Amino acid sequence: MDQKKDLNSNHEIIDEQEVIENLLDGNAKQSNSQKQKGPEDIKQPQVIYTKQVGCFDMRSIGINLIVYTLVLMVTSGWFQGFYIASFWDALNTAIVMTVLNIILKPIIVILTLPLTIMTFGLFYVVVNGFLLWVADYLMGPSFEINSFGLAILASVFISLLRMGINHYILKEDSLKINI
Repeated sequence: MDQKKDLNSNHEIIDEQEVIENLLDGNAKQSNSQKQKGPEDIKQPQVIYTKQVGCFDMRSIGINLIVYTLVLMVTSGWFQGFYIASFWDALNTAIVMTVLNIILKPIIVILTLPLTIMTFGLFYVVVNGFLLWVADYLMGPSFEINSFGLAILASVFISLLRMGINHYILKEDSLKINI
């Protein structure tokens, strides 16, 4: 395997395609730098290959929409003044929020970057609340939020709930290979 040493850290840069080919062949090859190590090196190096699903993978988009829909429904049940009419309206709101997060959020984040830096990232919560407020405006009477403060509070709750679901339920696929 062709391995290069990253100058900024002690991580090695490994060709992903070569790792996959070696996994499919069933043999893990050692590099020349690892063959030259003496007996004083007790630890056996590992290659950790993590397959992260891209944002335009259909499976990933479907899972994220379902999770977002369920989180919106839970938020609707948890907060007074946060109203979603039905499951289909929650799914439509999840789609609208996904589109807003892809198109509008990067623009708003760049425009408010100085304020976000001055508040040590806390203004980012206001940006998320604003996007929820915009989704409320776009969805009409099927999705209602009573106040902007509630939109900010709900955005924090939604973020924490999605983070918990992604961390504890939808774990990443990773593979460790002893070389």
